Amino acid sequence: MPIAGCRLLAGGLALALAATGCSEEPASVPELRAGHPAAAHDVVVQLIFGAEADLDLFVTDPDHEEVYFANSPSRLGGVFEVDRRCDDPAPRIETVRFSPAPAGRYRVSVDYPIRCATDVDKVRFRVIVEANGERQEVEGTAHFGGLEPIVLEFDAREPSSR
Repeated sequence: MPIAGCRLLAGGLALALAATGCSEEPASVPELRAGHPAAAHDVVVQLIFGAEADLDLFVTDPDHEEVYFANSPSRLGGVFEVDRRCDDPAPRIETVRFSPAPAGRYRVSVDYPIRCATDVDKVRFRVIVEANGERQEVEGTAHFGGLEPIVLEFDAREPSSR
């Protein structure tokens, strides 16, 4: 169910969306062209954002361990692929991958610790999740100095039930 000002772009996974300030409209999120889809037994989470900020992706796995730039790989095999910073070209994409993914609940969070453009307090982002053979997208707004603690949650099923 979309929160006011946030757009749910595709159906499929059951999502719990949380957004603070999503009714405001900072710059739009760069488009991402579809790459290779995740294997049916994988979970892939991508954070896409523009040049105005250094956002950070956090994915909490079913054992409640966060996978992010400073904790990779996790005990359940989650790998943070690349930490994108202000000197990287836009669109910036950070990815966490579980291959194969353990079954259970996953939570995605987004942090906004560093401005790349002066006086930018709010930036738009897109999160793309591939799990259970389906793709889900959600957009939100990150606020400078703050963590969006639950951008979305989703469940990955056992490989045999996919």
